[in-house]
Amino acid sequence: MIEERYAAVKRWQQIYIDDFIPFAHGVRQLGIYYNDAVQPDDPYEFVELLKGQQMVASQRNRALQLLAEQVRSDQVLHRGSYK
Repeated sequence: MIEERYAAVKRWQQIYIDDFIPFAHGVRQLGIYYNDAVQPDDPYEFVELLKGQQMVASQRNRALQLLAEQVRSDQVLHRGSYK
């Protein structure tokens, strides 16, 4: 039991080092570049750039996934015998 917990802690420590630290560094760099270029009144304004937004490519990908599901569920289209 202790060995499993120790292994889990070690695994998460490595995830933190590999993923979270580089992400935080990137966010900090983005803030520096943004503030230098835009010079906003609020130095934390750049955080708004990190919010999730609907992108045209995401909408297109979702539409293609729906289309693929329709083709898979329609036996005629799925077999390709629609000619």
